[in-house]
Parts: sequence; C-alpha cells; structure tokens
Amino acid sequence: MIIQFPKKKKDFSLSTELASELDRLATLSNKEIDLSDIPELDFDKLGNPVIGKFYRPTKKLISIRIDSDVLHWFKQFPQYQKLINRVCRMYMEKARAAR
Repeated sequence: MIIQFPKKKKDFSLSTELASELDRLATLSNKEIDLSDIPELDFDKLGNPVIGKFYRPTKKLISIRIDSDVLHWFKQFPQYQKLINRVCRMYMEKARAAR
C-alpha cells in the first residue's frame, strides 16, 4: 500500500526509512496490530453523547413538487426552506428509530 499525501504549495517527501516503515505497517493484519496502549472503550462512561452534534450535512440543490397549499403554509415562516428540511429530517430520524 502506498500512502499519497495531497499536494499543496509545500510538497514534501518521506524519508526512505519512514516510507519503508509505513509500507511495512500497511501490510499488517488487524490481529497483528498492537493495541495494548489504547484503553478499551467503555460505553457506560460516555454518558449520553450527542451523535452528530457538529455534523453539518452537505446541501444538494433539487427540484421537487409540493402541493400548493402545503407550500403556502410553509412560506408563512421565515426561512421556510430550512423548515421544510428540518421537518423532513425529523420524519427520517423517526422512521430510522422505528426500524
């Protein structure tokens, strides 16, 4: 496995020693990797983490057909498009939880 770093203004190269070490590590199977210095994850100690707190999904421009009365109702609110998205997200999350 060859690791390629993104080329930016300051291109850098790895020393031969480091490159060969990385190649050697890339050939290891999961069982061969020493994880003794990493503590096991205890989910009880995590408390109640908020998953996706800082997640900002990308937006995609689409065209959809919405009943005119529904659109008229949403348009009475400022930033109605965000509201439509929020309603769709709530529906999606409830449907996922029901599975």
